[in-house]
Amino acid sequence: MITRRDALILGATGLIAPAFGAASHPSIVNAGQEHRDSWPMFRGDSAHTGVSHGPGPDLDRDIVIKWRFQTEDAIASSPVIANGTVYIGGVDGTLYAIDASSGNERWSLHVGSPITSSPAIADGIVYFPSEDRTVYAVSAASGEERWRFKSDGWGSSPSIADGVVYIGSMDGSLHALDMTSGKERWLFKRANGAFSSPAVSQGVVYVGCSDHYLYAINAMTGEERWGFQTGDSVSASASVVDGIIYVGSYDNNLYAIDAESGSERWRIETDHPVLSDSSPAVSNGIVFAGLFGLFAIDTASGVERWRFDTENDQSYSPVVVDDVVYTSSRWQRFYAIDASSGEQRRMFEIGGGYIRSSPIIASGIIYISNSKGTLYAYGNP
Repeated sequence: MITRRDALILGATGLIAPAFGAASHPSIVNAGQEHRDSWPMFRGDSAHTGVSHGPGPDLDRDIVIKWRFQTEDAIASSPVIANGTVYIGGVDGTLYAIDASSGNERWSLHVGSPITSSPAIADGIVYFPSEDRTVYAVSAASGEERWRFKSDGWGSSPSIADGVVYIGSMDGSLHALDMTSGKERWLFKRANGAFSSPAVSQGVVYVGCSDHYLYAINAMTGEERWGFQTGDSVSASASVVDGIIYVGSYDNNLYAIDAESGSERWRIETDHPVLSDSSPAVSNGIVFAGLFGLFAIDTASGVERWRFDTENDQSYSPVVVDDVVYTSSRWQRFYAIDASSGEQRRMFEIGGGYIRSSPIIASGIIYISNSKGTLYAYGNP
């Protein structure tokens, strides 16, 4: 069963859905739109594909630490990046805005409670929750507060689509908030926590809960369409590609589920529970799942194509870019793996502290953090 430690340290999750006002708000986080110079939310897009449109670094050249940024406590979530600025929250209760080129701090905002979820950014506003059970909206340029929303539980990583912020809560709520005003548009409520990071496709939000269900929810109204029951908590976020949902459960299975009907297409045993930090990535007919190692699974058949050994070390949500899969493991390593063959291209070690989140990649730079509160930027010299 999921623990608070898993939710706090490993569960940097996000919520995504398209909604209202598409004409007035650019859909910068919708699936399928390329963000070559940005990664604006957890898992990169509204369908949680985990795909970066790059470019990644040249793996045939030297890769060095371009800069490092030190916070006052551990970092337990992945950053986001937009318009040349990296945004990341820390257990020290501070949101940091960092120049992507130099690693210098542009501004910081201290809210007093740990920030353990990834922020999201759209239209010059950064949205993030903290453990004071508050969702904040602040200026991306200055950190000045625009609004705040108080909930009954601390939240997962927010996501924005077409003028609405979607965010889950540990009290089992999924909130749809107006992006401009912060007013609640609708609320989906269950008795158990909405640990996972919802994904969205074709006007439906998909979110897993600790009651063992993955729910399909109408993105416009908040009404339930169907529920798919697994054998244990669904704390990892789902990925939605071509009408199929790929999601793992604590019951040691990764599922492929029909998005329209909620019926199972296939499942594959994973040997370990699929934790909140093990959301899949989907690219070119392959599901990449980080568990204790990295698995590549055929999307059509559910047959394993290859498996990469991380020496029995827990690995986190992978990211795909330039036919390379990047994944991090708890004990100070991250890997670049050929997406077709599963062969290791490069391996990097971070000295001191263990890794608590997945990497992100934008403009040829890999960003990754550790438990010592350090954010690293790796790239070619």
